[in-house]
Amino acid sequence: MFRGIPLTVVIPVHGAPEQLAECLSALRASTLQPDAIIVVDDGSPAESAERIQALAKAQRAELIVQRQAGPGAARNRGARQASSEFVSFIDADVNVHPQTLARIVAAFTADPGLAAVFGSYDDRPAARTLVSDYRNLLHHFVHQTARRQACTFWAGCGAVRREAFLAVNGFDAAFSRPSIEDVELGLRLTKDGYRVELHREIQATHTKRWTLVSYFRTDLFQRAIPWTQLFLSRRDAIPPDLNFGQAQRASVALSGLIPLALLSGFWFPLWGLALAGAGLVMQAWLNRPFLTFLARLRGPGFALAAFPLHYLHYLASGLGLVAGVVLSASQKR
Repeated sequence: MFRGIPLTVVIPVHGAPEQLAECLSALRASTLQPDAIIVVDDGSPAESAERIQALAKAQRAELIVQRQAGPGAARNRGARQASSEFVSFIDADVNVHPQTLARIVAAFTADPGLAAVFGSYDDRPAARTLVSDYRNLLHHFVHQTARRQACTFWAGCGAVRREAFLAVNGFDAAFSRPSIEDVELGLRLTKDGYRVELHREIQATHTKRWTLVSYFRTDLFQRAIPWTQLFLSRRDAIPPDLNFGQAQRASVALSGLIPLALLSGFWFPLWGLALAGAGLVMQAWLNRPFLTFLARLRGPGFALAAFPLHYLHYLASGLGLVAGVVLSASQKR
C-alpha cells in the first residue's frame, strides 16, 4: 500500500548500544520498511562507539559520527543527509510497534497539508519499576488525552515533511543536551503556518529506566527551567493542553504552598498540618482523571504509590518556574 513513499528514519544516539540494538531490531520488524535508517552517533564513548558501528552495519543502517553536540544537532545532521520526502525521528531508547511507521506514512498520505505528526509512548514500558512505570504512564496519559491539533512536537516518535523541516532550519542546536528542542521546533513550525498533529494510534515502547534522581533532575533542569525561559522569550510557548491545563497549573501552585504550610507548623502545628493535608487532598482531586487511569490500569495500590511521585513532578515544575524567571532576569542585566 505504501510502496514507493519515501521515508527515512533518523536515530540520534549517545552510548547505550544495547538500547540501540533493540530500537533497530524493532524497526526491521516493521510492516513498512523505511527507505533508509540513519544512525547519528553524537560523540559516544569509545567503548560504545565500536558497538554502535557494528550494530549499524549489521542492520544496514547508515552511520554518521559527530562530536557531541546534543540530540537536536544530531537529528539535524541526519535529516540533511536524508533524501526522502518524510523524515521520522525515533529515539534510541524507543522501540516502534510493527504498525508505527505505517501509521505515520498513512497520516501524511491522507492529509497532504500535514507538516508533522507525532504519537506517544504506549502503556507497557520495558522497565517496570515504580518510577519508570509512573513516568511512562504520565507521558502516555497526557498525549492520549491531548488535542489532535498540536502546536508542539515530540521527537521520541514523530515525523516531519523534510521540506518544512529545512524551511524552519530544523532543531535549535543551542540545546546541547536532551531538553525541549522538539517542543521549540513545533512552536516554530506552527508559527510559520505549518500544521502539526498528535495521532494517538502512533505508539512505541519506551525502554529507558528512570530513577527518582534522574526523573526529578530531568523535570527540573531539562524541562521546567528551559520551558520557563522559552515562555519568557515568546508568549506562545505555553500550549492550551498537554501539561498546561488549568488543573496542572493549579497543581504547580499547590506544590509550593504545601511545604510552606508544613513550615508554618513550627508555629501553628495544627493549622500547618491541616493546610498541608488540605493541599494534598485538593491536588489529588485536581488530578483524579490521571490517578483514576493509573488505578484502572495498574490497580489502586499503584495509584497510591505514584501520588508522591506526581507531587514531586509538580514541585520540580514550580521550582523550575522560579529558577527560570531568576535566570532570565539575571541574563538581562
